[in-house]
Amino acid sequence: MLRNAFSLLLCLLLTVTLAACAAPTEDTGDTTASTTTTTAPSSSSVTTTTTQDKQFNVITGNYDIEKGASTRPVGVMIANDSWAARPQVGLDKADLFVEIETEGAITRIMAVFGSSARVPSLLAPVRSARSPFVQIVGALDLVYLHAGGSVPAKATLASGGFDHIDSAACWRDETLWNERDYEHSLSTGGKKLTDYIADRGWETTPTRDMPYTFGSVTGTGAGAVAQVKISAAETATFRYDTATGLYTKYLGSASSDEKHTMTDGSAITVSNVIVLYGEKYGETATKGDTCNFDLSAGTGKIISGGTSRDVTYTLTENGFTITEKDGSKAALATGKTYICIADTAYAESLKLS
Repeated sequence: MLRNAFSLLLCLLLTVTLAACAAPTEDTGDTTASTTTTTAPSSSSVTTTTTQDKQFNVITGNYDIEKGASTRPVGVMIANDSWAARPQVGLDKADLFVEIETEGAITRIMAVFGSSARVPSLLAPVRSARSPFVQIVGALDLVYLHAGGSVPAKATLASGGFDHIDSAACWRDETLWNERDYEHSLSTGGKKLTDYIADRGWETTPTRDMPYTFGSVTGTGAGAVAQVKISAAETATFRYDTATGLYTKYLGSASSDEKHTMTDGSAITVSNVIVLYGEKYGETATKGDTCNFDLSAGTGKIISGGTSRDVTYTLTENGFTITEKDGSKAALATGKTYICIADTAYAESLKLS
């Protein structure tokens, strides 16, 4: 009997000892998204996921939006006239850049942010809406900030279905007004834009898929340097840095050493460059003074990781998709992206090395 009791006591002691040595089960404080699935959201019901302290950004593929903030992307029209608009203020902070010709070989840039909370405190100069940008705004259901617009662009926005803001979330920055002119002094900021969206009671979560997903895909073509002719007067060059995995944007041809910098000296850098081509045409309502593009379908290139590859795209009022050669949705490296949209006539001018 004593031997049995001793054996039972020994077993109990071993059990307690092993339990004390087992791995702890309490929270380790790890805030990575390693256990979070980020499946491609459907266009009818887009959702975002969170880590312990950040929300998912559908534009960058990173967890970089503060908890509690809107996760619906916003697009802001920014002037890009070389003689008055540059250097811009805060433009480099955008998550996505879309540059397109508007009229007379002048381009504008739509700065897209994964959240109004990611818009810097000063973003300028804000300019008017143009039709090709409105097409993208509608396809992605962005909140859209602009200051006026061309006759065709305003007509489309007035037709309904757009959450757009015409100048209301802006102010005239006195410094820009004094240094440049009245026309290029209109500014906005994250707080003012966020408050305006909240006052209108607009949706604050994404309602549409982005045209791409995220993954590890590399091309077989050259892509360390990309020279992109966007209009007759505007060429951009993107140079890849293997150390950072980023492209820096330069103004002009591949021989240019002029970075596209802001008033504070910071440059535009991105993880991906996308070049898409569509047929350009003059708009009847402006007697051809403003231009638009047939973006219903076309071809292009993704330039990422020092390589390039061919893609196709489709754009309708219900969505925008960029597709790999195998038919799958285009996969980008996480981070910022720069989209250049140009006339099909310039496709042969793209230089990759």
